Amino acid sequence: MTSQPEPAAAAKDLLTEAAEHIAAFNRCTLDTPADHLPNPGDIYDATGGLVQLLTRLPQALGQLAGRLTALHDIRTLAVVQSRPDANPASVVADYDQQLTAAVEHLEKAALHANSAWSVSGILIHTDPPDAA
Repeated sequence: MTSQPEPAAAAKDLLTEAAEHIAAFNRCTLDTPADHLPNPGDIYDATGGLVQLLTRLPQALGQLAGRLTALHDIRTLAVVQSRPDANPASVVADYDQQLTAAVEHLEKAALHANSAWSVSGILIHTDPPDAA
């Protein structure tokens, strides 16, 4: 019987894998010839995938903030000894504030990316004009 990974390890592994896939996509599209995405439809599809990613990240970040708040609420947090000036409540509040700002920016980015995705859907590929 195969053992299942711990949920925290599985979550970290999933996020690491997702980041590696995005890095591979970035390498694939960085300074490459046009034939790597030869048609507007390819760009449309790639944009759609990124829109899906952007629309899912706010939930993921929100869930992390909720988990950290829950840990604080049951009093299982302490600060590292190298930061005696910090207290768990202020760290959790700062974490939540920073993630809330990130979520707001991601939601706006998703709206703009979705608009770009929509307008790119009206483009088609044609052959280049003959050189005279």
